[in-house]
Amino acid sequence: MSIRHVFLSATMLVGTLTACASGNQDDLPVRTGPGVSAESISLGVLTDMTGPFKGSSVSRIRGYELYLDTVNKHGGVCGRRIDLKQKDHAYDVQKALDGYFELEPQVLGFIDVSGTPMTAAIEPDLMQTRALTVPSSWAASLLGNPHMMIVGTTYDLDIINGLDYYKRKGALAAGDTIAHLHLRGSFGDNALEGSRFVAENWGMKVSEQAVTETTANLIEQITALKASGAKVLVLSLTPPQTAAAVGIAAQLGWTAPILSSAVSYDPAIMESPVAPVFAKQVLLTSPVAPWSADVEGVRELRAGYQQRWPNEPGTLNTVHGYT
Repeated sequence: MSIRHVFLSATMLVGTLTACASGNQDDLPVRTGPGVSAESISLGVLTDMTGPFKGSSVSRIRGYELYLDTVNKHGGVCGRRIDLKQKDHAYDVQKALDGYFELEPQVLGFIDVSGTPMTAAIEPDLMQTRALTVPSSWAASLLGNPHMMIVGTTYDLDIINGLDYYKRKGALAAGDTIAHLHLRGSFGDNALEGSRFVAENWGMKVSEQAVTETTANLIEQITALKASGAKVLVLSLTPPQTAAAVGIAAQLGWTAPILSSAVSYDPAIMESPVAPVFAKQVLLTSPVAPWSADVEGVRELRAGYQQRWPNEPGTLNTVHGYT
């Protein structure tokens, strides 16, 4: 068994790293390996810092930093400081592969690999190295890898939960149509599975439109979905596309409730011209608690975050990172 696997089995990255025995280990040999020295443990962050999901990535990293600061102030893990090694893949598969092969020998595991296409690209090597990885993606296709820990529900379940909420509120009923505008690929396709499941089991129909991350003009797609007579619009897009879609729907006079995957949201949307419409019509479905949640863990996070970054807004992505 490799040194990496020994460490990962014992520590499971950070969450259970803190369970390290507190007894006197001065006489024991110092174990080291990829990402582990006598002084520190390095964890990898391979994410989109300059592409369409940069806002959520930066916010999530703040959550990591805040939690690890607390761990390090209390002596780290087994006397070792926890460090982050970061690479930007700009939501590009080749850049993600390059960044992964650069980071992999330097880290114990990956606390963040964002983007389902990027995660899928490095997955074969992860099966060989057994480097424990926390994908910042909730695609159901990733569930079969024993070396990945998905924090929260998958995209399809989030959509099912959100549509169930609308059904219970009376916005959806048997015979209605659900409109779903989604990205092609593991994220959008998996989210669409949620809409299809709801339609099949509740006697509804789905009107579908697919785009890519580079699709800038969504007028044609939103117009077609509105014409379908859908009672709810579901969005599984990049954050800039989400803002654009909400704005176009408003321009067309479409007032149907909108359900958005949390990964499609960026706080910058609430500083844009579509903010009033977004606040009125859009419901976010998220695998983690919202930033404003009045629960103990989130209250503690907000207090520590606002003390360290008083001029930066926290988001549910910060909660995800801290979690």
